[in-house]
Amino acid sequence: MIKAQNAAGLADKFNDIKEAKYASHVREPLGQGYSRQYEWPEKTQSGNHKFGVPSTGLENAKDILYPMGGASNEQEMVSSMYRKTHGNFAPGEQKNREYEWKFDPA
Repeated sequence: MIKAQNAAGLADKFNDIKEAKYASHVREPLGQGYSRQYEWPEKTQSGNHKFGVPSTGLENAKDILYPMGGASNEQEMVSSMYRKTHGNFAPGEQKNREYEWKFDPA
């Protein structure tokens, strides 16, 4: 470690060239924040663009997060998609991985 700190001249330049190959060196340079290199749409560059859905400001947050009628039921196609991609099963729902068993597993 001590020897590496004493690199000067061409040795230091060669070390910089080797370090430039690493993606972490490019995306996380020392002394700067992490660069995710997003390509945002042009309309977001103006500075007054807001993300999300606007509200009237009169709704109670509790009513929005926990509606009185309970959660709205998703369509079967949407819930099956989340079941497959995220393993998001309903409470008490038996997992069905759709295997083709040679016998009846039940």
